[in-house]
Amino acid sequence: MNKWMGIGRFGKDPELSTTTTGKKVCRFSLAVERKFQREGERATDWLDFVAWNAAEFISKHFSKGDSIYIEGELQTNVFEGKDGKKHKRFEIVVENAEFLPSGGNTN
Repeated sequence: MNKWMGIGRFGKDPELSTTTTGKKVCRFSLAVERKFQREGERATDWLDFVAWNAAEFISKHFSKGDSIYIEGELQTNVFEGKDGKKHKRFEIVVENAEFLPSGGNTN
């Protein structure tokens, strides 16, 4: 089973674009805290997301600093870079996105 669920905070505004076939796509990164704490601070990971069905919803209703709940699927993309080497990129494909109560704790 490939299922990702989590809460994160936008580090910058989500980017909405349109493919050559006219489909809307929204790409963004979220700061997601780990449970592990070092010296009283939680470690933070920056995860990449891509939304197709929820692209316009996310781009319209969320911006830098907002928290969001996401359900999705982890996807691996392998591509050849300008340097001629193969690179791997991991991103979460959004299946569901929801508002969180304002002022809520993201733990």
